[in-house]
Amino acid sequence: MDTQTDLKRELEFLREQMHASDQKIARLQNALDTCDDRLESSGLTAMLHAARLERDLLNAVIMRQVDSHALSLQAVILDQQEAIRQATGPQMLHWQRGHPTPTAYWDAEIRQAYLDDLLRRFHAWQHGRPYYPPATTARDTHAAAPEYAHPWYPASPDGSDLAQPDSEPPVTVSDEALADALKHAGCPADHLTLIVEPDGFVLATGYAHSEAEREQCLTALVGVEGVREVLTGIVIADPARCPVCQAAQANGRARH
Repeated sequence: MDTQTDLKRELEFLREQMHASDQKIARLQNALDTCDDRLESSGLTAMLHAARLERDLLNAVIMRQVDSHALSLQAVILDQQEAIRQATGPQMLHWQRGHPTPTAYWDAEIRQAYLDDLLRRFHAWQHGRPYYPPATTARDTHAAAPEYAHPWYPASPDGSDLAQPDSEPPVTVSDEALADALKHAGCPADHLTLIVEPDGFVLATGYAHSEAEREQCLTALVGVEGVREVLTGIVIADPARCPVCQAAQANGRARH
């Protein structure tokens, strides 16, 4: 497609996101206006603040896209993320343990998380597939957690690796590794179709016989080294109505 067609489609996606953002803010504002509980009101206020930060950021992305010199949407999002990192970097270096966390830090975290989510949504939208938030495992939580009590505290006492990018190349995820993980987890590999994309993204479609089986499959896939995110279109189907099982029975290969 040419540049103008790409820009038109990207703006269409951004308008959809803006509509969803406006609806989210309206729901939160309505809930806050009718809330009488002080603690719940405090939580709703924080959520509303975050939603407005997201909307303002989304508006900034849209303004970049309508600029005559705009890059691709992915490039704009990555550029916005880098700008946020550069803006918060000096604050990180001056933070001291035991001091209160500046509000600007948490606002930057909200913006970064939203841009990450926006980019994943855009990739899913581009390929015409449903979007699911990335699965989180105990391994991911442990790996992302800081060594000390505060997210700005360096992972090493001398701060030598503070804000340093990961220099190791990403691990290539193979179809064999995914198939082995499903097999060891007792998952029906013949019921699933897996598509491995760059940077550790895996699209899983097919059938599972229960919600527990579906979660078992997702956990197995997420546990494979190099997998960053699993986008799933796995449908829950009773064995009696499962298309894969019915085909197997027709061929005399019923699953046991």
